[in-house]
Amino acid sequence: MGYTSCNLRRTPAARAEPQILVTKVPISPAAVNRDLTTLRIVFNFAIRLGKASRNPVVGVKFLKENNRPMRVLIADEEVRYLSAASPFLRDVAILMLETACARGKCVSCGPMT
Repeated sequence: MGYTSCNLRRTPAARAEPQILVTKVPISPAAVNRDLTTLRIVFNFAIRLGKASRNPVVGVKFLKENNRPMRVLIADEEVRYLSAASPFLRDVAILMLETACARGKCVSCGPMT
């Protein structure tokens, strides 16, 4: 539902206040920077429409992101790891290698039921 000036006035103040989302998963600096970029774009658009007079995101410093290149195993390293790993770790490693699944995503999957 989009808000118009009439139904926005009828919106209870409790619903209009910003909601804080609490998660157990840490939010990455890249995700915060994407959100700040989106907010900056929205405010710039609102300024062009005459709905805002200034952009509060202008003075916000973006977080430093970890942009390390991803390490890729060569075939010999893959064979050595798989031969030395326990059966469970071998299964997890094969899943990760065959699907290009990131470590965090693979671990968060949990056991299949």
